[in-house]
Amino acid sequence: MGFPKKLYIVAAKRTAFGAFNGKVAHLTASELGGIASKAAIADLPAGVPIDVVNYGNVLQTSKDAAYLSRHIGLRAGLPIHVPANTINRLCGSGFQSIVNCAQDILTGDAEIGLAGGTENMSQAPYILRGIRTGLVTVLTSHWRTHWLTDSLISTQSQPQWSQQRWAEAQKKGHFKAEIVPIELKSKKGVESFEVDEHPRPQTTLKTGTVTAGNASGISDGAASLVIASEDAVKKYNLNHFPKFSLGNLLVATQASWVSDLSQHPGCFEACRTWIEGYVSRRSQRGLCFPVLGCRKELGLNREISNSNGGAIALGHPLGASGARIMTHLSHELHRVGGKYAVGSACIGGGQGMPCY
Repeated sequence: MGFPKKLYIVAAKRTAFGAFNGKVAHLTASELGGIASKAAIADLPAGVPIDVVNYGNVLQTSKDAAYLSRHIGLRAGLPIHVPANTINRLCGSGFQSIVNCAQDILTGDAEIGLAGGTENMSQAPYILRGIRTGLVTVLTSHWRTHWLTDSLISTQSQPQWSQQRWAEAQKKGHFKAEIVPIELKSKKGVESFEVDEHPRPQTTLKTGTVTAGNASGISDGAASLVIASEDAVKKYNLNHFPKFSLGNLLVATQASWVSDLSQHPGCFEACRTWIEGYVSRRSQRGLCFPVLGCRKELGLNREISNSNGGAIALGHPLGASGARIMTHLSHELHRVGGKYAVGSACIGGGQGMPCY
């Protein structure tokens, strides 16, 4: 949807993403969100007020998760009177937090909002419901492997798409500006955690198409963005990334991989630019093949599609990924001097959501 007023991302930061039971597994989702939020707010001029907090979280793994957004706002140093809203739209929660901030601004309830998403999947209880009577649903890897066979997307092309691109981008320092280091204490002393822990660019398997190397893993992390109206940007003399819009779509549940594919032509039309004019397109996927499928169907330029890798490499902390995508795209556009970018996600139940 296009917005009647211009809205801007004026700050964006994230934590490095930790692997399952990895270096940040001991930090709760609200602690991770507080770290990312405090860092994003620190990039603003002193005294700029935040009017509302909208924050995404899916699994609610900590004792303060029932009102997680409230705790994150307080951890970030916001005044006690700032209202907060916790959002669960599955894998689109981070995107939806930005939508909610936009709506708060457009309705006049706020000028500047804190959006984001956080997840600690390592702390989630391990429960398998229905196991006593047998599982009747088809596993994701099964039906997606079936689709892969039909579409002739190879196992080899999938890890190349995300894992190896992440490794190259990391080597060049493309994630440095967006990541806030976390100081971790251990028996060896204090360590600065600032590199994503999940990527495994050397992982390959000889059989199968959906493998550990091309399916996103369980991970922990958070990302935060500050959203502002055009009036607020002028009033507080804020530096900003390009303005943005968002959308959503529903398709058949079993075809959720295609949910962002079928909506992108509308996004491109709304932006009034050719696909080839985009500097970057970031597609959030729990598995690698849908990105390749979308690229194939839309005829996207390989060089601008997930150019620095995606969730296959970095991991997919459910509530955080949408915010992570927008954080990365904002910094990527600034880095390369670009004008347009598209981020998207399939978000469960046949839903899809793009930001551009």
